[in-house]
Amino acid sequence: MYYCHPLERKKWKTRRRIITPSFHNSSLLANCIDIFNEQLNIGLKHFQTLANQQVETDLYPLISAWTLDVICGETFFNHNMLYE
Repeated sequence: MYYCHPLERKKWKTRRRIITPSFHNSSLLANCIDIFNEQLNIGLKHFQTLANQQVETDLYPLISAWTLDVICGETFFNHNMLYE
């Protein structure tokens, strides 16, 4: 099971100072929404293909790969892990 481990106050304050500007930059957030929408459409097409095959499929690895694509695949590497 995954969970968030609470940080000491000093560590949290330092990390929060680093990430806070990201949440106040509307152009950055708009770019993230575009990437999310694009990756969502790619994922839905892939899942539709699987649904049309009517074969039992373990979704965990697919959703894990899709999540990785949304977070860093397209953003940093211009690469889709979902099709690997």
